Amino acid sequence: MITGNLGRLLISLAYLPSLERLSCVILRAKDVKCEKGTNVSSLETYVKVTLMCGVDKVKSRKTAIIRGTDNPVYTESLCFVVPMSYIDETSLVIQLTQHAQLKKDKILGQVILGPYIYTQGSAISHWGKMLARREAAKQWHNLYL
Repeated sequence: MITGNLGRLLISLAYLPSLERLSCVILRAKDVKCEKGTNVSSLETYVKVTLMCGVDKVKSRKTAIIRGTDNPVYTESLCFVVPMSYIDETSLVIQLTQHAQLKKDKILGQVILGPYIYTQGSAISHWGKMLARREAAKQWHNLYL
């Protein structure tokens, strides 16, 4: 796993048990590191969110492509149906991706959110805050590869 200065993502999570809906709002990215040889002015990024149940991919959704900035603002809500009985087996793989016209898109960084870590030191994790509240929990996450 590569960590360091790959950028950050601001994400809001909410779970509505009555509707069995998990909402992941991709708000913005900060200090995105583009692929070598790419100018920031030609940078095109999007965020892909994949819902996992255990090790199985259930569904993926993407934000729109944002062009020409290393601090893109997405403000897009990506919703998934997740029954309460599966919430403890569910995770989200969130990938910041550089769009390419003539070659394969490149993952610039990712973060994985899920129930496997309810605390971070003495603080409750983002996933834990989402489940403890009945309102959206917003938090910055460092990207890694």
